[in-house]
Amino acid sequence: TIPLALLLLSAMAVCCAPSDPKADILDERLRWDVTVLNWAQNDQGGINISTRISGPPNSDLRSLTVRVDLLDPRDNVIGDHWHTYDLAQVPRGGPADLYIRIPQASPLTVGLTLDMVCEPDAEQEKRLTELQP
Repeated sequence: TIPLALLLLSAMAVCCAPSDPKADILDERLRWDVTVLNWAQNDQGGINISTRISGPPNSDLRSLTVRVDLLDPRDNVIGDHWHTYDLAQVPRGGPADLYIRIPQASPLTVGLTLDMVCEPDAEQEKRLTELQP
């Protein structure tokens, strides 16, 4: 059997190990939810997207970045737009309806998807405002 003192030391090492700030922020991002309610493209080619965002009541996150992929009639991505929400506008524990405005988009845009980018690669990490110093 393993001595109790050794078990306690290994448990303390695990719980007291320094955390990875980037991993902590990425984990905190997973606690938030953003949903597209509706969207419309105006005559000048801009797109207005109505979204609902909600998160936990005890989040320290100050911003949340999402990617909007613009789709053509065959669901091919023809453009993207990165948007950062200011979470001071969102009551903790409750939803808020906020807009994303894309000033110019392809006239071929017939659909869109919103991606929380939960597992960003190195290039995507550069776009996530909440990961920047």
